[in-house]
Amino acid sequence: MPGQTSARGLKSGGFMHYNEDALLYLALASAPGMNCERYARLLEDYDSPQEIWDNISLGNPDIAYLGQELVSYLASHRNIRHINEYVMQLEEKGVSAVCRGTPDYPEALVNIQNPPPVLYYKGDFSLAASEYSIGVVGSRRCTYYGKSTAARFSRELAKHGLPIISGLARGIDTQAHKGALGGGGKTIAVLGCGLDIIYPPENKALYEEIAERGLMLSEFPLGTPPIPSNFPRRNRIISALSRVLLVVEAALKSGALITANCAIDQGRDVFFIPGNIDSPASAGTNMMIKEGLPAALGPEDILEHLGIRPEEEKEEKIDLDERELRIASLLLEKDMSIDELCGGTLLSAAELGSLLTMLEMRGIVTQLPGKLYTLNNKKQIFGGN
Repeated sequence: MPGQTSARGLKSGGFMHYNEDALLYLALASAPGMNCERYARLLEDYDSPQEIWDNISLGNPDIAYLGQELVSYLASHRNIRHINEYVMQLEEKGVSAVCRGTPDYPEALVNIQNPPPVLYYKGDFSLAASEYSIGVVGSRRCTYYGKSTAARFSRELAKHGLPIISGLARGIDTQAHKGALGGGGKTIAVLGCGLDIIYPPENKALYEEIAERGLMLSEFPLGTPPIPSNFPRRNRIISALSRVLLVVEAALKSGALITANCAIDQGRDVFFIPGNIDSPASAGTNMMIKEGLPAALGPEDILEHLGIRPEEEKEEKIDLDERELRIASLLLEKDMSIDELCGGTLLSAAELGSLLTMLEMRGIVTQLPGKLYTLNNKKQIFGGN
C-alpha cells in the first residue's frame, strides 16, 4: 500500500548503514513500549520484518501480547517518513543502530536472556564481534590499588590485541578504558543511558576518545537518562560480549558481582583479582576466590588462559611534546596536585586538565588519592636507570 511500511516502499536512500530489512526492524525495535520479550516473540512468530508489519493490526488477536497501545502506535506509524526521520535524528548525533534479526547483530547476544532488540553505537561496530574481548569491571568507589591494577591489566591485555569492555562509570571502569587506550589498544564502552548523554560528565574527553578509537554501545534510545535501574540491565551486555570477565575490586554488595554472576550464567570465564583482606573494597572479590573461583595475579594469567604467549616487555622511548614534558619534569621531582602543576607549568587549569587526561590514558601519569598526580615510565621518558 502506498505510503505504508513495506520492503517495496521503504528505501535506504542515503542511509549507508541500513538496507530495507534493517529499516523495517528498526521501525519495530525503536517503537515506544517495545521490549525484549515482545520483540523476541515477534521474531519467533514471523519469518521476516515485512511479514511482521503485514500483521500489525488492532484486529489481529495473534499479536495481542504487544498490548493495544503499542499496536496502535505501530499501526499509526506505517508511513516510511517516520523511520526515515528517526534515522536522520540518529545520524545527526553520529549514531547508528543494529537490530536483532539482522546479520550484523552480535552472535554473542543472540542466546542470552533478554537480548536487546536494538543496539545503538558510535565507532567501530566490528569490535562487538571480537573473539577475545576482556570485560573489566569493579567498584566506582575504588582504592588507588584498584585503579592502578585495572589500568595495568587493561593496558597489558590491550597491547596483546585484546579489546577491553567496560561501562564508562567512575572508578574501575574509567581506569580500564584509559588503560586500554594507553596500551594502544581498543576498548568498548557499554552505557546505561542514551549515546547523546555523557555520563559521568567528567568523562567527556574519554567518551570522545573511545568513540574515535573504539566503540560506544547502548541499548537505550537517545535521550534516555542514566537512571540507576539501567546499569544492572546493561551488565548482561558487558558480560555476554566478553570472552573473559575480570573483576578487579568489588565490595560484598557491588554491582560488579552482579555482572560476574551474569557472566557465569552465560558460560563465560570469570577471574577475580585478590585484594587487601582488611579492605571492604576487596571483600567481594576475596570472597569469590575463597569459594573456589579463579584468581588473576597478573595479566599473564589471562593470556595463558586464552593460550596467548605474553610478549617480552620492550622499553621504547616515550616522546612527549613541550607542554607534556614540562608536566613530566615537575612530576619527576615529586607527586603534585593540579594547583602545583598549574603554577610550575604556567598552563591554564583547563589546558592542564586536558593534558593530564590524555597522559592518564597513555599510562604516563596516574591520579593518586588526594588528587595528586604521579609519573610512570620515568626511564622511558628521561632515560637512565
